[in-house]
Amino acid sequence: MLGSMLAGHTESPGQLITNEHGEQFKEYYGMSSKKANEKYAGELRRYRAAEGKVVHIPLKGDLAETIQDIEGGIRSACTYVNASTMEEFAEKCIFIEVQAQHNSSLDRYTVGKV
Repeated sequence: MLGSMLAGHTESPGQLITNEHGEQFKEYYGMSSKKANEKYAGELRRYRAAEGKVVHIPLKGDLAETIQDIEGGIRSACTYVNASTMEEFAEKCIFIEVQAQHNSSLDRYTVGKV
């Protein structure tokens, strides 16, 4: 589930938007959103519910920098548990299942009605 993390980059799909102050944004929406259903299926069918929203994410630049940050985070996590491979990492970690959560990281970018 990396959609919102990878959105907003130069290489990411989505319309490039420039506001009146010259700030640049990329439009982002999830594949369960009303916009995606209308774009790819022609409509949001009555038996479905739109689960996503349309947001404008500030342009982040090149994707390579974000990928480098992700790799660095993985390397750091491996050092915390003394793992030299991803297989060792999985063996040495305790994973906790989260039953419910709300990702509020995109709330401030919401455009229009959800």
